[in-house]
Amino acid sequence: MDIHRVLFPTDFSVSAEEAGRVAVEMARSCSATLHVVHVVPPVTDPANAAERLSRAAQSLAPGQAVETALLSGRPAREIVAYARDKRVDLIVLGSHGR
Repeated sequence: MDIHRVLFPTDFSVSAEEAGRVAVEMARSCSATLHVVHVVPPVTDPANAAERLSRAAQSLAPGQAVETALLSGRPAREIVAYARDKRVDLIVLGSHGR
């Protein structure tokens, strides 16, 4: 299987950080584009979400091209919709970080 696009959805938790490291390694080993997304759930204050997403992407993969997206809605639906839209080959996701 050829992997050209790796998606890393993050909730900025510790478990997400671990998954992010795996996503970066997968993207690098496959010369794939890394997509980092954060979904702001309904009735949640999105304050600072864009800034946190930008910092997370920069700290995960310094020097690597990363596409970021800040989404709004139900996380599972938005992640799957994004993956379909961008034709993502692999999703690397941590367990619940609550």
